[in-house]
Amino acid sequence: MNTVQTQSNNLTLSKLIELFEIDNHEYVLPEASRMASLQFLAAGAFPTTRVEKWKHTSLKPLVENQYSLPTNLSKNYSDIKSVDFGTGLVHKLVFINGIYQKQLSNIVIGEQLIVDELSAKSAPQNWENQSTSDSVFIHLNIAFANDGIYVEAPANAALKYPVYIIQMIDNEELNPVIHLRNKIVAKKGSSIKIIHQVHSTGNMPALCNIYTEISTEPNAHLEYNVVQFDLQNVSLVSNLNLQQSRDSKLETNTISLSGKLIRNEVVANLNQANAEVQLRGIYMPRNNEHTDNTLQIKHNAPNCQSNQLYKGIIDNVASSTFLGQIYVDREGQKTNAYQSNKNILLTDTCRSYSKPQLEIYADDVKCTHGSTSGQMDKDMLFYLQTRGIGFENARRLMLIAFLSDILQAITIEPLAQWVVNEIHNRLDS
Repeated sequence: MNTVQTQSNNLTLSKLIELFEIDNHEYVLPEASRMASLQFLAAGAFPTTRVEKWKHTSLKPLVENQYSLPTNLSKNYSDIKSVDFGTGLVHKLVFINGIYQKQLSNIVIGEQLIVDELSAKSAPQNWENQSTSDSVFIHLNIAFANDGIYVEAPANAALKYPVYIIQMIDNEELNPVIHLRNKIVAKKGSSIKIIHQVHSTGNMPALCNIYTEISTEPNAHLEYNVVQFDLQNVSLVSNLNLQQSRDSKLETNTISLSGKLIRNEVVANLNQANAEVQLRGIYMPRNNEHTDNTLQIKHNAPNCQSNQLYKGIIDNVASSTFLGQIYVDREGQKTNAYQSNKNILLTDTCRSYSKPQLEIYADDVKCTHGSTSGQMDKDMLFYLQTRGIGFENARRLMLIAFLSDILQAITIEPLAQWVVNEIHNRLDS
């Protein structure tokens, strides 16, 4: 095990190796990709609040901690908090501190599903990088990925059972640093549903850096649900890169219930005609937590549709950031794009920053965007109380109703019910 100290000053190549490499450790991504990212990082630095995309998200909680690089796991992890599917079947893929746990995972027999473990290196072509991002965290992930998973729905396959990726962070005794790399592909005419759960079990400082690429081929349909919870002392940075072909539909539902620092960055590329993307999210920071959702949708082809709908409930002295951009290329005629960010502030000391953006180079488009932040409607609260509903129940009803359109978009019923229950528990506490 190696202990590393992050620093906020400019990073040289030798410093990066000192920070994240394990002695005699063979990293899992191809060496050419790793070296390209290391060369990018050699001239860069961790982003600061002087960078526009990070203006309201400070990395101070991340860079001031020491982290450990765990190489072996000796605990018995038979009881992992997860969604209860009852007697229903699910493809379960379990990672603990960024390492795939085959003995805890299960693939339903008879389903047309392709799964390739990153560390197995059985199909290196699956791990080609589609992103041209200048993100420091994407390049850190490519250079130092612990492990990851490749999931593919074959052509014309309608998968009956969802794929359930569980990323558990064991920070009870260690301060782990984790770089997890995933790639999901929906081949032509296929349909697949994914759940990606991230949670921790302790209170030691931890850093989790996840990079996921998703591509949908023509006429494919993919639903990607992210649930982030019990991350009280975890800095979580998640980058999601979406690539869409013609007539494909991709939906994401990101539920961020708790985390000291959560940064979800999504870049969606609608590359061919008639593609549709729906990005939805719920975030509920409290105490001194901070949640950041940074989104960019690129309409690179005609007749495409996009929708961004994010809602936050912010409490105590917590804060949130929403930065959403709709970009329409000259080729993106007949674009139909919608963006909305709404926040409820439960105290006078919490904060919410929202910046919707439009960048349009086509002349035949329909694009709308908006943002609202405010406190609960006191008149409505009073009205419910006059109907015999107690204050706390009235407050809970209003907050759940505020989130209902996003909750109803989750089509995996056990997951939807689990999320509702977790939100109720969070509101009650």
